[in-house]
Amino acid sequence: MEARDGQHLLSSDVNNACGVGYQACGGPRSGRRQTDGCCGFPGSLQLCPACSSRPDGRSYRARPTRACKHRRPCADPASLRSFRHLGRTWGNDGQEYAIHFHLRLPDHWNGRFLFQGGGGTNGEIGSALGPVGPRQTPAVLRGYAVVSQDSGHDNRTNNDPARGGPTAFGFDPQARADYGHASLAPVTRAAKAIITTYYRTPPAFSYFFGCSKGGEEGMVLAQQHPNLFNGIVAAAPGFALPKAALAQVWDVQTLAGSTPNRPVTLASLAGAFSDSDLALAGHTVLAVCDQEDGLTDGIVAAVGQCANSKVQSALARIACTGEKAQACLSLPQLTAITLVMAGARTLAGVPIYASWP
Repeated sequence: MEARDGQHLLSSDVNNACGVGYQACGGPRSGRRQTDGCCGFPGSLQLCPACSSRPDGRSYRARPTRACKHRRPCADPASLRSFRHLGRTWGNDGQEYAIHFHLRLPDHWNGRFLFQGGGGTNGEIGSALGPVGPRQTPAVLRGYAVVSQDSGHDNRTNNDPARGGPTAFGFDPQARADYGHASLAPVTRAAKAIITTYYRTPPAFSYFFGCSKGGEEGMVLAQQHPNLFNGIVAAAPGFALPKAALAQVWDVQTLAGSTPNRPVTLASLAGAFSDSDLALAGHTVLAVCDQEDGLTDGIVAAVGQCANSKVQSALARIACTGEKAQACLSLPQLTAITLVMAGARTLAGVPIYASWP
């Protein structure tokens, strides 16, 4: 990973894999010893000029601190090699920040590279397994070299309860930029440099796959760095996140209103709909929308055709006519469903953010 402010690069042993220590140009050597059973990189790992895109114009280079005598198989399942690299800096809030990434290099490489997108507010290094969907074989087990990253902050250490807990990183401009966009291209280029050095050939094809925050990352890469990948899957990307936060506040307020005469707490919000209430609402939606995709299989695949207007009449038929019971939904619950699915609006009726289908 590109080192910040000339600081050194570190690599640690992860999941019984091979660890290699690195140093940046002009930086101090790492004091950590390399693991005895490592699989060494051939030659010097050059990350510049590919990773020299910081505004200060500095370029960085990483190389093994000592060579391995043998390239031995690793003990990971499916003979996977894991690496974790980081550059360190101190933020203006007194916190230590770094962009950590996790790269897995399979023995039977298929010549392809996959960047695994993050989720939520990130802050976790990720599995670097390349999950692409339920019941699908992870990409790394199909021969892909896979990287994941934490986008510049660590939820375990950059966590201040007085300033939003794990979102406190937003008070530091660089950490905020790394989360928003600035970590994506450097991690991509560093991963490709390591892959090229390790396998002695660059990836033939490079892909990005992400959903939600990962989908947003995919859109950022497509807009700002379109030449880094051959293909990008940006599923359910989050756009205009401040407006999305307002929409979430609307949802919370709406759910709070569905539990009258009770103090508003996390427990009361979670209890606004019981498991049986959610199952009843779900079965009602299925009865209306399941067949819209041409197959009645318990899955609403044609989401765009399952409109609120189509579902409302069906939900009205399960409204309680008296006391709340397991086989019906109360009027406040039905109202909450309608308002949440319609989305937040201004007093003039203008949508603040995208509604649900």
